[in-house]
Amino acid sequence: GDKVEPGMDAEINADNFFINIYRAHPVVVKDGLNERYLMTASYDYRTIMREAGLTVYDGDEIEAVRNTNFLETGVANVYKITRNGGRTVTVEEEIPFGEQTVKNYNLAPGTSETQQLGEVGIKKVSYNVLYVNGVEVSRELIGEEVVKEPVDRIVAVGATAIEMNPLTASK
Repeated sequence: GDKVEPGMDAEINADNFFINIYRAHPVVVKDGLNERYLMTASYDYRTIMREAGLTVYDGDEIEAVRNTNFLETGVANVYKITRNGGRTVTVEEEIPFGEQTVKNYNLAPGTSETQQLGEVGIKKVSYNVLYVNGVEVSRELIGEEVVKEPVDRIVAVGATAIEMNPLTASK
């Protein structure tokens, strides 16, 4: 986690050359109920959040908080991010499959047989989510894209020959 300047690929072409070493220190990032532990050489809040794998949105608040659990985190700096404002969230959702019933005159009446298994489809759905004090207060659908179409289940049902002939079916 240490950072060294200049990088390993830099050429040394001067007599008066300086190398800067920024020592990494332990950091705990709290995002709601999630905690991430990392080593970083940065003291910039946004850089630390990015290194922790988080995206900081307009309205989010980041603050350094007092380390309340020294035995668990050691001498780590603790940063808390409070989600405020909005952000776009994209999730994958399932599309349920339908069911088709077809008559099969080769099956005994009252019996059924699955001819094709159904498959769940998948769609990517984007929402604009609004947070206040880190709590989601609203969610608005802004777009969706079908990734995989669902496949209907086809069930064959036993039928009689009487059902097959419309002239004799009414008798």
